[in-house]
Amino acid sequence: MAHTKPVVRMAKDSRGMAAIEFALISPVLVGIVLLLADVAGFVALNSGMKYGVRTGVQYIMNGGTDSAATTAVVNQAWTNKPSNATVSVTTTCACASTPVTCGTTCSGGGTPQTLKTIAATAPFSGFLLSLSATASETVRVS
Repeated sequence: MAHTKPVVRMAKDSRGMAAIEFALISPVLVGIVLLLADVAGFVALNSGMKYGVRTGVQYIMNGGTDSAATTAVVNQAWTNKPSNATVSVTTTCACASTPVTCGTTCSGGGTPQTLKTIAATAPFSGFLLSLSATASETVRVS
């Protein structure tokens, strides 16, 4: 019975419990903070990219026709653009939503619609997440 007294006394002692509880929960809290930082970084990247693409769409809608100039407008408007991000501007033509070669005439004799697509992609690497962000918009030019 003499050997059980220290065990009983230690079981009743609650000093240091807060430190043990904090040691158990702190890795979870750190993980949540890092995950929130990653999500915030990805949202900021995605928001800046979409703003740049929308700016390129506005440039085209206001009469811009040059793909290189459109790319430059998107790159300039994209805030905090990563160095390994890409922007592409493609031109396609369609007759009644059927793709055709630009410069040809439609089967009914009409002129095909000209469409410009602006696409942007950027990889994201945070503390815990590695994702790829993409944004794409298509504008009818004529």
